Amino acid sequence: MHRLQTTKRFVTVLIIAVPAIVFTWLIIKKPGLLLIDNYFYKTHQDFYSVDHKYNAEKTRKQREIDAILDKISKTGMDSLSPKEKKRLKQYSK
Repeated sequence: MHRLQTTKRFVTVLIIAVPAIVFTWLIIKKPGLLLIDNYFYKTHQDFYSVDHKYNAEKTRKQREIDAILDKISKTGMDSLSPKEKKRLKQYSK
């Protein structure tokens, strides 16, 4: 009888401990799998309004254009990668 109670306690502890350990491991090693944002792994931006989102996107694009143009001025048009050339053509429209 005593052995049966010990086994039941052990199983109960395993049922609680194993998922807790796995969850803790996931939080530390693979936070992206949990689809959560935290201090170390932020996946989205908080926008206050539609205008704020529009302005943030416009600023991001402008920085990308500026980086491409800086590269052209320093090393010439031939130094651009195909992806950068495609972006430049896309933004020039």
